[in-house]
Amino acid sequence: QTGIGLLQETRGGPDASTKAGVRAAVSQFVALTDRDCMVEPRLLSNLLMQRHSGKDAAGGGKILARPGAGPVELFGELVHDHAKAIDFYRPPYLIGMNMAARKDVLSRIGMFHEKWMRMEDVDLAYRLVEAGERIAYCPDAVVHHHNRDTLVRLAREGFLHGYYRPRFLHEHRRFIDSYSAANDSTVPVSLQEKHRAELDLKRWQLSLLWRIFTYAKSAGEFVGRHLPPRETESYGLS
Repeated sequence: QTGIGLLQETRGGPDASTKAGVRAAVSQFVALTDRDCMVEPRLLSNLLMQRHSGKDAAGGGKILARPGAGPVELFGELVHDHAKAIDFYRPPYLIGMNMAARKDVLSRIGMFHEKWMRMEDVDLAYRLVEAGERIAYCPDAVVHHHNRDTLVRLAREGFLHGYYRPRFLHEHRRFIDSYSAANDSTVPVSLQEKHRAELDLKRWQLSLLWRIFTYAKSAGEFVGRHLPPRETESYGLS
């Protein structure tokens, strides 16, 4: 028997709402998306296919821009590249707007931590990998995300990515170093996926958008190193 239920969680942050959903879930699997995403048919079955086989504890699907997206929003597909996050970066990580995991694993390692207002999905993925679990990319599980659609919003996204990064890397430094020492740091696969941004945008557009995003991210890292977030801000208690 299946059904749809609506839960209300008064505490803010992704950890509180995720915990409420996981506690209410009756399935052995939990899938996550965001309120600004539109899901394609068969999202759940495609996300959970490998989880049913027991090979992988968690997986992430493809994140595309909305139909009719403009150049900036289309560029967001490169920012939220789940194939690269899972199959290229080491350690691999998940993007919370399109992922699924076994409920027993989440219960064992914990879910999103309230202390992370950003990068909480990366933190979860690192704890999964550190616990010996595997993550898989699921290209047929697709959501369409409302990416940042102006240059100012794209720059702000880049800044916030960078701002929380120094503290995050500091807290996970031991795991990152041990993972690098135990695993081959070379690229494990050749990524074949091409995004619409790479096909539809002109070279100068891609160059400009990457510059805006990366420069803003570098500025955020600089500020984050010298003026780190207050504990209440970082922990989502304000």
